[in-house]
Amino acid sequence: MAGEAFSLTAHYKFEEVPQGMPVTQTSKEKGTGFFRVMIPIAEVVMRKLNWQAVQNELNQLKRFY
Repeated sequence: MAGEAFSLTAHYKFEEVPQGMPVTQTSKEKGTGFFRVMIPIAEVVMRKLNWQAVQNELNQLKRFY
């Protein structure tokens, strides 16, 4: 995916295991102009928010088990 402000490339890795098929996604962003500076900052913020979202989901699951 490419636009004026940044481009994004995503790769997906599928692994077949006896328990199912986990998928791993990796992405690479490349910014231009102002976004060249903002993308690294946004990556740090998004990692933190993603971690908090995962933790919230695990806490919700713990209620049922």
